[in-house]
Amino acid sequence: MYNITIIIPIYNAEKYLRELLESIVHQTMDFRTIQVIMVDDYSKDNSTKIMDEYEEKYDNIIGIKLEKNHKVAGTARNEGLKRAEGKYIMFADADDFFIEDACE
Repeated sequence: MYNITIIIPIYNAEKYLRELLESIVHQTMDFRTIQVIMVDDYSKDNSTKIMDEYEEKYDNIIGIKLEKNHKVAGTARNEGLKRAEGKYIMFADADDFFIEDACE
């Protein structure tokens, strides 16, 4: 079980997504105790390629790709909640970033 699950709804976020993910990977809290669930709401840019890259690199990062655009982040958040294994849940938007001790 993870201490924290961070759920990130994604839609056309390639410009910011990598910065957010790097800010999560470099938390002062042990990253292995953090689960990251990215839910792509049918992006048309390279967001899914970035998702795939991080999912392949880290065992605790999951990427979910929705089959159609739902136009609201709530659908993506709910999909992420279905897979969440953390004791605590955090949400982030793809254009956010975390300060280094945010998960503490």
